[in-house]
Amino acid sequence: MNEIKITWNNPEQTILLFEFPLAWMWADFANAQKVAGEMMDSRTHELPVGIVFILPEKGKLPPIALTASRQALALRDQRVVKIVMVGGNQLTRTMWESVIGLFLDGATDYGLADSVDAAMAIVTARFGELSRGNV
Repeated sequence: MNEIKITWNNPEQTILLFEFPLAWMWADFANAQKVAGEMMDSRTHELPVGIVFILPEKGKLPPIALTASRQALALRDQRVVKIVMVGGNQLTRTMWESVIGLFLDGATDYGLADSVDAAMAIVTARFGELSRGNV
């Protein structure tokens, strides 16, 4: 298996980075989801979490990507309020937008960014909306 590296990106432990290797399988992603859940469980607070998926430009999607990604995103942890994808190639980015548009009704819980900094700004903006009561 190819490990998807998961780290907290801030000391408040509210933003998780998922750094994908060039090649990975859905079992790797399922394991990453499990690890992320354990990391959220170990926190001393219940603040919402944003996730940033960082995909390499030359990376490849595993088989049955459309079906599996739809299922994986639809079953996300309820503590996660925003997931933003960074990087990837044109196919990966198009598929991300397609899954969100076709299967998740264009849900605003998901985003696409050109850089990690832009992704962080999107996640932080979502936290701000929640703190102001804009669900």
